[in-house]
Amino acid sequence: MAEREAKSLEQVDHDQVAQVVAVNDTEPAPSISWYSRISKFFSVKSLPSTRANLFGCSLGFISTGYQYNVISLLNVIWSIEYSQYYTDSLETRVNNALLYGVLVGQILFGGAADYFGRKVSLLITSTLVILGVIITTAANGVNNSVQGLFWAITIGRGLSGVGAGGEYPCCMPTNSEDGDELSVQKRGRRIALLGPCIEMVSENAVTVIQIILLHIFGTNASQLEPTWRISIGIVIIPTILVFIFRLRMKNSRLYERDRDIRRRFPFIVVIRMFGWRLVGTCFTWFLMDSIYFSFLTFGADILANVTGSSLMHIAYYQLVNMAWIPMAYIAAFLVDRLGRKNILMFGFFTYAMTLFLIGGLYPILFGKPAAYLVLYIFQGMFQILLVIPIYLIPSEVYPTVIRASCYGLSAAFGKVGGVVGVQFFLPIANAFSSPQSGYRADFLVAGGISVVGLVATYFLIPDLSKVSLEKEDDLFWKEVDEYYKKKNQEKNECEDEIRVDDIEL
Repeated sequence: MAEREAKSLEQVDHDQVAQVVAVNDTEPAPSISWYSRISKFFSVKSLPSTRANLFGCSLGFISTGYQYNVISLLNVIWSIEYSQYYTDSLETRVNNALLYGVLVGQILFGGAADYFGRKVSLLITSTLVILGVIITTAANGVNNSVQGLFWAITIGRGLSGVGAGGEYPCCMPTNSEDGDELSVQKRGRRIALLGPCIEMVSENAVTVIQIILLHIFGTNASQLEPTWRISIGIVIIPTILVFIFRLRMKNSRLYERDRDIRRRFPFIVVIRMFGWRLVGTCFTWFLMDSIYFSFLTFGADILANVTGSSLMHIAYYQLVNMAWIPMAYIAAFLVDRLGRKNILMFGFFTYAMTLFLIGGLYPILFGKPAAYLVLYIFQGMFQILLVIPIYLIPSEVYPTVIRASCYGLSAAFGKVGGVVGVQFFLPIANAFSSPQSGYRADFLVAGGISVVGLVATYFLIPDLSKVSLEKEDDLFWKEVDEYYKKKNQEKNECEDEIRVDDIEL
């Protein structure tokens, strides 16, 4: 009897709970405001690792793009403010400082990202960028020495360059590995949108900020110091924000899977399977950056030569670079459909034709800024067709165990090309009797380099646009197993031969 009463009471409780749930289900759910949705989306405490990876990798390119382009107008500013000191050799040294640092960072953190993991490496790169930006912004020479000032700027830009260089082999492989897990078919678009496209927007945001600062503080030589210090230092804000997101990051699933099965592998297998790929990614990136950084660094100087305008006019003329941004997004949405290799070849071809055209018409374009800017826009648009696939290809054509290392090595060769281009850009221009003839020679040489890049892409670059990275990893480890199996078989055969010889003796 007691058991029946207990069961009936239990049944009543369940019925009451069911009625309450049914009533609650009929009531409309409370609406969530747009502010709450946005706050939750960007909340760091509740941020899932996948979203932290997205923000932590993609927003890091704000810093790299900003630091690349900030120097272009600063060269003009420093040549006005420190006209007696800012010589061609000093300008080249300051410009190359970031590139040398990037070169070191790409090689160093490429290996670190494969061995220690992507997250730890990215936290270190952000720290180096923050320290480098602080040193550059607060740069000063002993007893107000101008030479000391520029040595401090050189050191600061070099240190932040090491951090910026580490972004590439840590972020791009992570984006590639996360993208492979989400959709192999749309992996390239995701990588492009979260990397080079953001970098492109950031490069142009620099000019807008510098124009605003010039309007605030003025363009006279005595008024320029706040402009260049603030324009360098303001990038510390997004860098600190990125650092916070990176605290919540995790290594990609593909990286963790590979680390679980990771074992010793012979480099002969790597060379045999990926040797020509490495030559291709290194050489094409070298060629592109030798042109890209030359015109990125000295673009304002060329504009000053063509237009003969004031500092403010040169700054406004640089806004034409914003016309390149749509091309970056067009390339990002086409890169999966047309393939990385096809877009890269088309980019080298059109870029070469545009450079030859500008070089051939440069004497006519001198003093005609409108005509030059039209061709300059097309030059930049076709240049973007190189950037998107160049960034993507090394993140896909290598196995996970060496992906960051090979990516860092490829990008490092690119920065060697950038250093070479920046180093020889002014000597080539100064080797002629007039700046017009010198800059014309620079455009023609760059066009020839683009033709070499077209040929190198055709013969050396594979296209793994819609190939699963996980399956490529399996093929690599299968090849490693086959290598060791063959070596063990040869060893056993050799031992059997020795035993036979001993028996005959």
